[in-house]
Amino acid sequence: PALETLELSASQALNFYGTVSLDTYDSATGKSRLNNLMLSTPGIYGSGTASDVATLRTSNLIWNGAVGAPGSVIAGGAGTGAGRLDIQAQRIEFGYGEFAQPSSITTLDRLALGFANVNLSASERVTANHKGSLAVYQSQGAY
Repeated sequence: PALETLELSASQALNFYGTVSLDTYDSATGKSRLNNLMLSTPGIYGSGTASDVATLRTSNLIWNGAVGAPGSVIAGGAGTGAGRLDIQAQRIEFGYGEFAQPSSITTLDRLALGFANVNLSASERVTANHKGSLAVYQSQGAY
């Protein structure tokens, strides 16, 4: 691959607006340009209509989480959407990446907010390697 690991970090949340796609696959070869796409954030927030889709497509997706809480939702902003989040990978892993130094006392909770539907599609496996959780809600009042 062109790159071993790409890490996207946000202390409060990664925000998706409308229809967006992050695809690490090369259309000519059909192979991912990355070995790992790592998300180091406690939240993924969406702001879109029912027809909008936020797509993450990669070989190995690691959602590391973060120690802090997800950010506050702003009226009409990210976290208030009604679209869909599609995560497509060979492997989806909740926890630490390959070269990380895990903490035995930290719990990494994750939140997907502002999506009417969240699809996790893995051709090989969905797994976790540490303490944590994944919560999925369309709107903040639902939890």
